[in-house]
Amino acid sequence: MKKLFVFVPVILLVLFLINSFVLKEKETTLKSTDNGKTWQVIREALPEVEKPTNTFKSAGVLISTGSEGIRRSTDNGKHWEWVIREGGVGIAIERIEGGFAAIAYNTTTKSRRIHISLDNGATWKVISDALPPSMFISSIKQKGKYLICGHPDGIFRSADMGKTWGNVHPGVDVNNNYLKFLETKEIAPKSVYRIHVSGNALYAVPGSGGC
Repeated sequence: MKKLFVFVPVILLVLFLINSFVLKEKETTLKSTDNGKTWQVIREALPEVEKPTNTFKSAGVLISTGSEGIRRSTDNGKHWEWVIREGGVGIAIERIEGGFAAIAYNTTTKSRRIHISLDNGATWKVISDALPPSMFISSIKQKGKYLICGHPDGIFRSADMGKTWGNVHPGVDVNNNYLKFLETKEIAPKSVYRIHVSGNALYAVPGSGGC
């Protein structure tokens, strides 16, 4: 009996160490040098990456996230109009070739949707319909002709401005440690890859599945 009492804690310790190691491995930063086609684990420190911002200015036009979606100003911020207004908040704004990409929450679909504008933010088109719907889409970047999206299901890449998407790497929570109820509600995944750009490389960094 005494041997059993000693054996059980040892087994629990081993399981704890294995679990900690696996989680650490799962949440390692990834790097891509081929426009997001393939990704490799990196051990070195993350280089300086582009800082996220909630406002961009181009040709006298301001585009910004807000509490009701994505807004636009043509008079240096004195007046604003909502150009994406789907009941939820604006999540992110990014520059892409010829325009902007934005992520905003839609209260009807109960998901974050990706939009692009190629006319300086005047009109917008949804490009995420071919992605699995999710409340936790984290980021959108462009590298070369490709759009790269951070999503709970993994890293997705599009070569046709969002008409089609391919999953190029599994998500951080590879065992799907989140649930969907009634096809409308999600429990936040523990981590989602957030995409960053530094020089000629892309980096995918595990981050919170929430806002």
